[in-house]
Amino acid sequence: MDWSSLPVLNVAVLIAASLMIGLSLVGVRPRFYIIKVILVSLGTSIVWEVLNFMHDISFLLPVVYIALIPILAVYLKLSWLQSTIAALLGVVYDLGFVELLQYNLFDLILSVSGIEEDGMIQLVLTLFVMLNNIFVSYIVYQNEPRLIQGDLFYLEKDEESQITAYRLHFVFSIVILVSINVFLYFSNVERDMFPPIYRVFVTFWSLFMCGLILFFLRAMIQHKMEQVQLYMDKQYQQDMLSFFAIIRSQRHDFNFHLNSIYGLITRQEYGACLDYIDEVVSTAQQVNELLPLKHPAISAMLNTQSGNAEGKGIKMHFRIMDDLKDMPCTVYDMNKVLGNLIQKAIEEVDEHIKEGRWVDVEITQEYGQISLKIANPTTLEEHQLGQMFTSGFSTKNTHEGIGLVGIEKIVTRYNGIIFPELTDRVLTMIVRIPLTQT
Repeated sequence: MDWSSLPVLNVAVLIAASLMIGLSLVGVRPRFYIIKVILVSLGTSIVWEVLNFMHDISFLLPVVYIALIPILAVYLKLSWLQSTIAALLGVVYDLGFVELLQYNLFDLILSVSGIEEDGMIQLVLTLFVMLNNIFVSYIVYQNEPRLIQGDLFYLEKDEESQITAYRLHFVFSIVILVSINVFLYFSNVERDMFPPIYRVFVTFWSLFMCGLILFFLRAMIQHKMEQVQLYMDKQYQQDMLSFFAIIRSQRHDFNFHLNSIYGLITRQEYGACLDYIDEVVSTAQQVNELLPLKHPAISAMLNTQSGNAEGKGIKMHFRIMDDLKDMPCTVYDMNKVLGNLIQKAIEEVDEHIKEGRWVDVEITQEYGQISLKIANPTTLEEHQLGQMFTSGFSTKNTHEGIGLVGIEKIVTRYNGIIFPELTDRVLTMIVRIPLTQT
């Protein structure tokens, strides 16, 4: 074993840097997985060095990343598509930035200079590459570059058309990344056969093409996201038009209600008058509770959910103590978080609760955080709470149960947390998102 190459440590740092870049580019925040990435990298490097000591398989190092795909999916709880793309992006970094750019050019300089590579030079090169990988890892940790939004891998089943469209884009991305890696791999394997000038040309041409293709993939996915956003905007517009129609209807009917109340009072039918006022106030109160919100799209979504609940015989109550004007997330993301949590609460009550059917929604601001609370009666047991954020968990027979995983991804992207509380057969889903993003 050549100790000048710093076995185990060098490979561990390389794998960790490659995984951090790959994971960050697919929307996984490195700071939440740094310990797991280090453990996976260290364990993988130990196994790799043992196998490499028994038989020289150094040329197969890129295959290690492919073997890590199931580990990333299970240990980091990522989707298989997300894990696959992250691993392939890690291979691009390894073969392109480390092997082709650093080792290749360093070897080329030594060859042109006529300097014979010895143990000390090998040690210096290894330390140089390790420090570069550590520096790159630090940059990724701090800036979290992103090629694909993580929540695109966790769309709901009712977004089937979007799932199909994005899945096709992801599969196409995998094909492109595999092609890039095959090209980079053979460029590295055969590089000693090329003359110096051609090696320099191949190095920078390969890196240029990799950057261009990654830019193309990002533009392609971004274009698809804009199409989806346009579709969602049209849906929000329909909800808002319906919401504003209700408000206009209430204002239009006000004179009729006033005349009816006046007539009942004139006839001294005070009991009937009180019942009539209660009915009018009850009808208007649901809409009035949503008026403090700054964003009409959120008010419209909540009104739509309230109508869905009413259609199922479920009473929905709102407690709006913050208008969400300072929320750090987009209206689209807030609607996705709130809408999905409310929808899940309605579905659970509709399926499992026969009496006392209600859903409470509370929006407040406390301790510098946006606080969302969605409560409903439940049949869940305490031991099931820990499984709620596991892909596949569901209390229904017709749902895949990945919704909470997707919601958690969105909340985490804004440095927030989501957790359940179970008290006296009432389940409360609590979301906290800090106003200040760091």
